[in-house]
Amino acid sequence: MTDTKTPQRVDPRYNPSYPHRVHTDERARWNSLQREWAERVDAAAKKLESLKNGPKGEEAHRLFVQMSGSLDQIAEAALRLPTEVGSIYDEDRHLMHEAEIALKRLYDRWNALSA
Repeated sequence: MTDTKTPQRVDPRYNPSYPHRVHTDERARWNSLQREWAERVDAAAKKLESLKNGPKGEEAHRLFVQMSGSLDQIAEAALRLPTEVGSIYDEDRHLMHEAEIALKRLYDRWNALSA
């Protein structure tokens, strides 16, 4: 007796050696987070102009540059996360979380400095 299974139809657009992307619907969430922080950093940039000639000018400039770096990390992660899968997604998600924590800490220090 021979096995008479019918062959399964395979979607030609799907590569079985590459995992299926399951996080594409998160793009709006990450873009929203990135936009929210970008608005805060933009507001800090406007305030930097008034602080840079004062006694806290150097510290304000340093904090602003660090906030910009953290924002860049968030923007990069927001771009990559929806397309990542498996352990790479988990790693990038962790990096996004750490960048957000760092930016929040810097932003709180910025607010204390400029108050």
